[in-house]
Amino acid sequence: MLWIENSLLSLRCVLEPRRYKEIKNSSSSSSSSSSSSSSSSSSSSSSSNVVVVIVVVVVAVVVVVVVVVVVVVAMVVVVIVVVVIVVVVIVQTAIAAVVTVVELLVVVVVVVVVVVVVVVVLRIVVVVVVVAAVVVELLVVAVVVVVVVVVVVVVAVVVVIVIVVLIVVVVVVVVLIVVVVVVVVVAVVAVVVVVVVKVLEMAKGQGHINGFTSIV
Repeated sequence: MLWIENSLLSLRCVLEPRRYKEIKNSSSSSSSSSSSSSSSSSSSSSSSNVVVVIVVVVVAVVVVVVVVVVVVVAMVVVVIVVVVIVVVVIVQTAIAAVVTVVELLVVVVVVVVVVVVVVVVLRIVVVVVVVAAVVVELLVVAVVVVVVVVVVVVVAVVVVIVIVVLIVVVVVVVVLIVVVVVVVVVAVVAVVVVVVVKVLEMAKGQGHINGFTSIV
């Protein structure tokens, strides 16, 4: 309370110097008795201000560390989930491609079997046209081989394209996550720096007021 009264008196001294001379003349007798108590209160208030600044800085550092740890853990969890999802998608795509290839091979085998059966029946029925049947058989086998090769090449190209696209998506997601982590960390550090600077400025201003009061 004495410190507050001294601060108000100092402010009034600055605003009303003439009246301050009268107050000073009238209160010269009481100032000698309260000088010791004002000096002790100013020293205790300055020490309490230092303790408050230290506590605020420690709390700010702890908050920054906790926020950074939480953000990093969340980003790691997101990266793990994204990688797991991408791996599952790649495995499912590969399984689907293998199943498609097997189905195509089964169809080709069935077609070949049917063609061979037809050729055999034609051979049995039409013995006279043996040369024509041989030519037809060779042409059919050639067509089947060409179809099989084309189908296998197309499936392989599709699988490679899908895998490349998935890898690009994973890289883009990882880069975006890293950028978000960096932005969040920089923002948190900036906020903490601003808060610490404001607290230090407030503490410094409080110290100036106490010094002025002790001089008065």
